[in-house]
Amino acid sequence: MATAAETLTGREYLRVSVDRSDHERSNEDQHADNEDTARELGITLGEPYRYYSRRS
Repeated sequence: MATAAETLTGREYLRVSVDRSDHERSNEDQHADNEDTARELGITLGEPYRYYSRRS
């Protein structure tokens, strides 16, 4: 019986956010953290969902 390697794919939701200490987290900061965690868990990241604020 043959077995196939299981591949997990995840997608990120990236948006600029401010944490409880008023530190702003850019999309790039969040992506770097997500890449590290995905690598540890064996997850391949697909194209992210991105949110861009339209502040005036």
